[in-house]
Amino acid sequence: MLLLGAALLMLAEFLTLYEIRAAMAVPEGGSSSVGAHHSYALAPIAILLVPMALGAVRGGSLPAALATLALALAAVAITLLVDLPDVNETGLIGEAYEQAEARPRVGFYVETLGATLAFVGAVLTLVLRRR
Repeated sequence: MLLLGAALLMLAEFLTLYEIRAAMAVPEGGSSSVGAHHSYALAPIAILLVPMALGAVRGGSLPAALATLALALAAVAITLLVDLPDVNETGLIGEAYEQAEARPRVGFYVETLGATLAFVGAVLTLVLRRR
C-alpha cells in the first residue's frame, strides 16, 4: 500500500490538477499541473517513502515506520491545505469571464488517493509492525 501510494503521488505530479473553463474554452492560464501548483513537493516525499517503506515493512524498523507516517502526513497536508482550496477557484479568469467555472481534474484525485494510501499504509505498518 505504501509503495502504491508513493507511485501515485509521483504520477500525480505530472497530471492536471484543475481546469477553468470560460464558456466552451480553457483560457490561457486556465489549468495547472499538480506539481506546478505546489512546486513539486510531492516528488521528494514519494521518493523518500520508498526506502522508508521497505525498511519499515521488510526490516521492521520503528524509525522507518514513523518516517513513513510523517511523509504520508506531509502528503495529506499538501493535498488538503495547498491544493484543495484552489481546485474550485476561478481567480482572475472568473473576474474576466462571467461564466467561468473551475473543476478538479484527474491529478487531484490521483494525488488524493496516493496520499490516502500512503497514510493508511503507514498506520497499518505501525500497527502490524514486527517486534
